[in-house]
Amino acid sequence: MKHILLFFGILLLFETAFPQDSLSIDNRSSNEVNCTRASIAIGALISSDVALWLYTKQAWYSNPTTKWHTLNDWYNAKLNIDKLGHAHITSGYNKILFYTGQWINLSESEANWSAAAISWLLQFQIELYDAYFIHWGFSWPDLASNTFGAVYPSLQREYPTLRNFNLKYSFSPSSDLKNGFVDDFINDYKGTTYWFTIHFQDYLPETIKKYYPDWLGIAIGYGGENIYKNDGSYNHDSNNNKRGLGVEEWYISFDYDLIKLFKPNKNSFWYGFLDFLNLIHFPAPAIRIKPSTIFYGVYF
Repeated sequence: MKHILLFFGILLLFETAFPQDSLSIDNRSSNEVNCTRASIAIGALISSDVALWLYTKQAWYSNPTTKWHTLNDWYNAKLNIDKLGHAHITSGYNKILFYTGQWINLSESEANWSAAAISWLLQFQIELYDAYFIHWGFSWPDLASNTFGAVYPSLQREYPTLRNFNLKYSFSPSSDLKNGFVDDFINDYKGTTYWFTIHFQDYLPETIKKYYPDWLGIAIGYGGENIYKNDGSYNHDSNNNKRGLGVEEWYISFDYDLIKLFKPNKNSFWYGFLDFLNLIHFPAPAIRIKPSTIFYGVYF
């Protein structure tokens, strides 16, 4: 999650630099890459990467360093919520880079797989740098999560049935943030929920399908509590590879597919924008099923 700010930096520059009308694929007049647009896109990407790199270096990389080393932090104090974060943010990179690739006139296949490669590299540079710090290391689970996040949206474009299965994010500030255990929402894992969403309208019998809204699906949520101790330190077992001792939380809720709900033209700016917003699980009724049952009229 340390590189989440880069994602929003890319989005901001993307929306500022590219007029909405020009994002339509219909505007492509040839099979050649538009050099002017490519220069803008590359400049926006590099500028965002450098600016946010300088920020993260000051914010996170002030800790003691050591020699390059690897780390297995699977199921750490964050209960793997951070691993879902790696997959989610890299998926976000992929989506923006894919539509940028089409905007500069790459073919759909070129835009698709270059988005996967570049989004993976954006996260890989962070993993390499982590490897020199005592408190972190080159994390193989992080690398696996990054790889899944970078590749999965590209696979969804190749195999449309995969679009019915997604990873989404929701957040509501928790007591950990309010009590000062964490300084920002990025590390507020207690306030973070990731959702595995399923849209099954395509698999329903024809007699039922015509009555069921195709934009409505089911979401299985995962989060955690007791990630920090009362003194603000991580709640993990120091004698067992720092295995997390917090409590897992599981939810069931509804999910909305914004593209199916609003049905924008596939070649329009709004299609890409709603595709990006589909990374978010919007408020809906929910039931927490673990560690205890709680009903929510609206869960954020």
